Amino acid sequence: MPRSPVALVAAFIATALPAAEPTWPQFGGPTGDFRTTAKAPDKLADSAILWRVPIGLGESSIIGDGTRLYTMTGTSDEKDRTTGTESVIALDPKDGKPIWEHKYAVSGLPKGETPVKGGRCGPQASPCVVGGRVIAVGYTGHVSALDAATGKVLWEKELVADFGGERPEFGFASSPVPLDKLVLIPVGGKKTALAALDPADGAVKWQTAAERASCCTPQVVTLAGVRQIVHMSRSVLHGYSTADGTELWSYKLPLEGLTNVPSPLVLPDDRIVISGQGVKGMRLLKVAKDGEKLAAKEVWKSDPQFFYCNWGVIDGVLYGAAQAGFVAVNLKDGEVLWTNAGLKDANLVFADGVPLLLAKDGRLARCRFTDTGVEESAKLPATPHRTWTPPSVVGPTLYVRNTTELVAVSLAGR
Repeated sequence: MPRSPVALVAAFIATALPAAEPTWPQFGGPTGDFRTTAKAPDKLADSAILWRVPIGLGESSIIGDGTRLYTMTGTSDEKDRTTGTESVIALDPKDGKPIWEHKYAVSGLPKGETPVKGGRCGPQASPCVVGGRVIAVGYTGHVSALDAATGKVLWEKELVADFGGERPEFGFASSPVPLDKLVLIPVGGKKTALAALDPADGAVKWQTAAERASCCTPQVVTLAGVRQIVHMSRSVLHGYSTADGTELWSYKLPLEGLTNVPSPLVLPDDRIVISGQGVKGMRLLKVAKDGEKLAAKEVWKSDPQFFYCNWGVIDGVLYGAAQAGFVAVNLKDGEVLWTNAGLKDANLVFADGVPLLLAKDGRLARCRFTDTGVEESAKLPATPHRTWTPPSVVGPTLYVRNTTELVAVSLAGR
């Protein structure tokens, strides 16, 4: 899912860094699991803040193709917050200045007093870059395809009008992802769950069967030796063929009709961890061949309930912020090893295997997970207000975004 500037901000310093991935083309980065080869720095220094720029409403994360940065932002009308505008923007990585902007009007935004309840809502999903084109999905389901270099509009669609999509209560928040030369658009509704489109002209190449929308972003992975798309809807976890969207396997969730936000985490040995309101805690599944077909079978279930934060694994232990606090869960059996009740909202990115944590108060920190909890060896007060959007890393630069500003932090030392 996914706010005011401060006068002094610290930043990471490091030396002798390996080459980092030059791009972050989709939500979660090159592999969708928030991992980068950029080395995590050891110290904090003010000089590593490259720049900060103001930004508007929305929780859309930062995407980068090595030349430009892309994200979405919005505004709401002061008198009628159900109307406003949304924008897909391209920024210069050197200084955060705008290169181009595609703006359009939106209506039918929900009323409410907080972003959680729908008030002052901006785009939730992150864009993706495929074949020199930026594909973005707005809060109400407006899809824009733009030339990455110029911002020229190539085509536009509406998930509700064109695909029969049904908007979740927090808006369309599941991000589009590249699928070879196509783009995979999460829809959700009475007609289809996912649609594979040609990014050049928006032509529909295939669609899956219908499922209600969740806020989970699809994953393109290999399980049981079969390349496939893993996606969790409101009531079912699916494995789909990358060729035509046919169902390869499914796993029915214990609760139906509840929001699921965390994207499934695919692990070695054909395992998947899932959580969300429809999961009733968290579960580990294993996908294996069942005759000529594939099947997902439950290995264990556990109590921690993840709502919107991401998660990651180090040495067979899963770490992440669940509703009861930041937890460590043994992947062998689901045992909760410890819970830090004071750290309930935080997202992670792993830099060369080292966890960098972005807490809800805007604190960025290098972490070490011990047998009893979280140790923060370096801290950066990036922003004083709640930050929901997970960080992105493009090359040696980490980006922190909220609904007030975007901050670029050098990981390479200055």
